[in-house]
Amino acid sequence: MTNNTQNECYSQKFRVLSQSSVPILDTTVFIPSRLDKKTGERIILLKDIQTEIENTDRVKNGKELVLFLTDDNFEDVLPKRILYHPGVVLDVIVKSQAQAPAAAPEASMTLTRPFIQNPTQELLNMSRKRQMMDYEDYPNKRPFPDTERDDCSMMDLVSPIRHDIVALSPVVRGISNLYIATMDTQTSIPDREEERSLEQYNDNQYNGTLLKANMPKPQQFQISGVDNFINERLKTMETTGVQGNDLFQYHTLRLMQEMLEKQQQTLNRQVILENRIQA
Repeated sequence: MTNNTQNECYSQKFRVLSQSSVPILDTTVFIPSRLDKKTGERIILLKDIQTEIENTDRVKNGKELVLFLTDDNFEDVLPKRILYHPGVVLDVIVKSQAQAPAAAPEASMTLTRPFIQNPTQELLNMSRKRQMMDYEDYPNKRPFPDTERDDCSMMDLVSPIRHDIVALSPVVRGISNLYIATMDTQTSIPDREEERSLEQYNDNQYNGTLLKANMPKPQQFQISGVDNFINERLKTMETTGVQGNDLFQYHTLRLMQEMLEKQQQTLNRQVILENRIQA
């Protein structure tokens, strides 16, 4: 009982910081110090710190770096150790994701989704690959759209990714399903080159009433509700800090926010066409 009580009294308090000196939530730990029988000083071993805090890079006391103890030849005493600082909160700077060692193959297999440097391009590539596979299976089906064009249909990009949403986290999967559900209410009228399409319908004796009946209404799309949910989620993540596996979710939400903006632009163009027909 005496030893345990003494260890509790001589525990060093550490606060975990990122490379940018930003505190990480809920990462204040207490590590018991050890008594160096040779010098009589209390110390904390580096391995004890690394056991409690992964990816430890260095220890600081305020703005000053806490140095490891050295011998007469100025070489680190092994095992590496620092002095106990009573009543002081030491900062442990952890390595960033890029500096952290790669996970073992067994551990990487458990990840739901790898980190993607460019999630927008990754989703576009995923769309093109899946549509190419569909086109090979069904020769009569039109080829995949040219994603380099600004007037490319958003449904052409999102539909092939429908089956890949299961790989996302529950929050992103729910937002993705809600967003795709809003776009499923669209009719078959092409959204690209609307001016020319309207003239073709008129030439083929499709009157304005038929086109108006098939044109989707802005009320059918709950874009504002989805956009507000995404904005609130992004604001929460930016306030608390984006860490680790949340990076993919953060970039995916950003991508979906851009997709919603393009969808809203398409709706605005359709309203303009409807007004022209009524005129």
